Amino acid sequence: MEEIIRINLDNEMDLIIVHKRTMRLAELCGLSIASQTTFATAVSEVARLAISYGDKSYIILSIHSLRLNQKEIVATIFDKVDLKAINSEAFAYARRLLGDIQTEYKDYYHVTTLKYRVQFGGIISKAKIESFREYFKNEPSISAYDEIRKKNIQLLELIDKVAESENRYRMLSDNLPLMMFVINNDGKISYANKWLKEFIEGQGLTLTNITWFSLLHLPDYRGFYADWEKAILTKTIFKAQGRLKQRENLIWHLISMMPVKNDNDLVTNWIGFFVDIHAQKVVEETLRDNKALKMIQQELLSHQKELEVKNTTLSRQNDFIETVLDSSVDYILAVDSDFRIITFNHNYEVLTSKKREEVLGEKLTDVFPVLKDNGTYELIQAALAGVPNHTPVYQSVISYRFYEVFYIPLSDDTDEIYGAVVLGRDITDHMQHEQKLKAMNEELLLRNNELEQFAYIASHDLQEPLRKIKTFSKLLHESLELNDKQKDYFNRIINSSNRMSNLIKDVLDFSRLSITDEQFVAVDLNEVLNLVKVDFELLIEEKSAVIHSDTLPVVPGIQLQLTQLFFNLLSNALKFSKKQPVITIKSRKLNFDEINSIIDLDANKNYYLIEFQDNGIGFEQQYARQIFTIFQRLNDKQSYAGTGIGLALCKKIVENHNGYITATSELGEGATFHVYLPAE
Repeated sequence: MEEIIRINLDNEMDLIIVHKRTMRLAELCGLSIASQTTFATAVSEVARLAISYGDKSYIILSIHSLRLNQKEIVATIFDKVDLKAINSEAFAYARRLLGDIQTEYKDYYHVTTLKYRVQFGGIISKAKIESFREYFKNEPSISAYDEIRKKNIQLLELIDKVAESENRYRMLSDNLPLMMFVINNDGKISYANKWLKEFIEGQGLTLTNITWFSLLHLPDYRGFYADWEKAILTKTIFKAQGRLKQRENLIWHLISMMPVKNDNDLVTNWIGFFVDIHAQKVVEETLRDNKALKMIQQELLSHQKELEVKNTTLSRQNDFIETVLDSSVDYILAVDSDFRIITFNHNYEVLTSKKREEVLGEKLTDVFPVLKDNGTYELIQAALAGVPNHTPVYQSVISYRFYEVFYIPLSDDTDEIYGAVVLGRDITDHMQHEQKLKAMNEELLLRNNELEQFAYIASHDLQEPLRKIKTFSKLLHESLELNDKQKDYFNRIINSSNRMSNLIKDVLDFSRLSITDEQFVAVDLNEVLNLVKVDFELLIEEKSAVIHSDTLPVVPGIQLQLTQLFFNLLSNALKFSKKQPVITIKSRKLNFDEINSIIDLDANKNYYLIEFQDNGIGFEQQYARQIFTIFQRLNDKQSYAGTGIGLALCKKIVENHNGYITATSELGEGATFHVYLPAE
């Protein structure tokens, strides 16, 4: 079994992701649109149960190899809850779509397996399966939710890359044939590479709390101390020559110190180098003292061998840098200040069909004359002048693919510009995905508009025959002499027509809530509550209901929708009661910790919590999610009237206001509805 992708099943967005990625995997395996839809629909049926009722649920999409090189797509759903026992109808529907569905209990999980045979499974090789994994790894995000989840994965990968980069830096500094170190502003060494550590240990010293100048021959340090103090004051590079104490010998070294500054131009550290120049100094002394020439020649031969070793090491370092460049997925080219090519990586060789060794030192415009006409020449010129540039989208005249291009100046220790780097990143696939996504979004908007128009027209058209049924039933009821049984039949017809009319009206109201073009205004919830209480004046008096309310806040919103929200919540509290209703409405502003503790709230916003508490019949807490689903009822319609849309309308209104709604209850102990609305 080859695992392709794993998805947690936490909320409705995950259901969308599961459906789309199941469709996409089926498409990659060569299934027809009908087969894709069949398989994805069956998987979505079971996944929807996991999201609604499951615990610690997740799904794995895999490719399974059968005998005779056949393949099948496998969707395996893991859940702590037995989903089949909760809703066997969903399993029955999925089974009608796919045939057999396997269920088992394994390692404390209920495992549901759905399979679909690939007709031409032989063409799905190991390499193609690996390409499927790469596709989903690099697939553009389906939504902001999916984007956040991908960013979390990318952050973990970035942490690994930073650690790898640190290891490479340490390896590089340890392999360079010189002593490197970092000191603080007091001169104490905080970091030393392998060469300096070995030098210090060779003197019988330890790295702890040692200063860099304590390694020097004291008279030499006194000779350049004033220059070092001046470099500290001016925050500039310091260079000098001095002798390091190596047991009983003094070895000449070139000393370089470079300041490391923060964003406020304050020096936080200094990077230092000790480079062995003893051979050169010996040569200078030999020229002044011919008597020691023979001995110096011997030393020169010894140092020449050391130099050859160091040259070999430097050559290996160059090879290492070249390997790093060739390993990059980007296209990298470097030129000097005369526009001559310094280097470019393997990707650039493939793109231009030019060998690196053939064009090194050549003028860039001689090798690629087309660059003079497409603006690239001017951008590189600007980089050579010290001005970096960035071209978000550039179409190559060589490959006709799209790239994101960076033009970066190269400078030395004195900040003098000596060249520029051109770095290109292939974004062709990304742009194609963006264009495809844009087209899909436009089509989705069109379909949504069509559905809204259909719901509106259908609701109005359905009302007309219902009005006739009610009118003619009433006329017949009044004009005919009927016995009690016949009167009961007519009353049932009229009551059913009324229920159907209310249901159509609620569906129409629910569809209209998708239209949120109305401008938000400051809405006083105290005025909203007073208006709703006037609407229920007769019912409140009839039931002797008592309503207690805090002073409610003013929030940004749509007046009509917030009035509908309060109307539905108050209606529920009055309707579902078997004794004198007592309704309490509380309000307060949430603190930062409370907002952070609720995953559905934006931590960057402030929120008000409005609570509607009643002493009604209540419900079992396990149905707290179900009550906000359209047409979901927990009570029979004979005992309590309604269409099952009221709380779904409440949820939709709160979501339109970028808020969140939940409910807590115990059967027979009343219910509390918690409404979270943004404060600004």
